[in-house]
Amino acid sequence: MDKCRWCEDREADYENGLCEYCDSEVSECVICKSEEHIDSKCRHIFKDSEWRWNGSGVMGDYYDNRTAKVGLIALCEAMPRGFASALFYAIKSGRFYTFLMAPMIGSGGSMTLGGFDWPFFHPHRVREPRWEKEIVKAGEEHGDSEEVADGYHWLVSLYKDETPEANAVTLRWLMLCMGRGTEAPKR
Repeated sequence: MDKCRWCEDREADYENGLCEYCDSEVSECVICKSEEHIDSKCRHIFKDSEWRWNGSGVMGDYYDNRTAKVGLIALCEAMPRGFASALFYAIKSGRFYTFLMAPMIGSGGSMTLGGFDWPFFHPHRVREPRWEKEIVKAGEEHGDSEEVADGYHWLVSLYKDETPEANAVTLRWLMLCMGRGTEAPKR
């Protein structure tokens, strides 16, 4: 029997050439066109609260992705009013992205949410990172919420116009949020 093509330590148990351990730890990202390990994965995939591979880079039917949909709605409800509509236009513009720089130990770091510059901010004014601060605040206030975490990870898996199918589905979910008036609780 052949060795696992990923870890090369154990016997390959599956037709894909992976051992039982690596089969659950490795996923293919359809955006990057590469296999990713849970310990060093790309931005397009993550393990959700149900411990399944998820994200814009996971091959599958985005429309039936209940975990991501419920998570995104929970995240929007945890954010101040106006976030869902601002996010909708940022994604629709094709310029939405996230960037996080965080230390391995301690606190601090910085987050950028890109694509929120029009039509919400005057072009001659420096943009205040309002949504970045609010998303960190929502994470702190709802840190035990697996749904909010799934929504955040789904959002991070989107990247500009490189994830068109996931972007389109996210826009539909955001329209549900805005149409139901559940965009955010009153603060």
